[in-house]
Amino acid sequence: MSTIADDIFYFFDILKNKRMSAMIEFDKNAAGKVIRRLRKERNLSQEVFSGLAGLARSHLAMIESGAKQPNFETIWRVANAFGLPPHMLVEHIEKSRPD
Repeated sequence: MSTIADDIFYFFDILKNKRMSAMIEFDKNAAGKVIRRLRKERNLSQEVFSGLAGLARSHLAMIESGAKQPNFETIWRVANAFGLPPHMLVEHIEKSRPD
C-alpha cells in the first residue's frame, strides 16, 4: 500500500522525467460526444433521454455540445439511463480519445 509521501514522490518523478505524455489528456468535448453517440445509437431523442436521466433537455444539449461539463452526479444519472454502471460510461469516454 502506498503512502501519501510515496504518491508525492511518484508525482514529482513523473514531472522530473517528463513522462507526462503517458497521462491521459483531458478532452472537454469527449463526454458530450460519447453521450450523444450512445443516445443516437439507441434512437432516443434528447427529450426522451433527458427524461430518463432526470435532466433538463437544455442541460443535456449543453453537455452534448461541449458547452457544459457533466459533474459526477450527472455522469451517474446518464450511465443509469443507458443501463450502464458509471465506470463503463467513463471507459467509453476514455476510449473515445484518439491515440
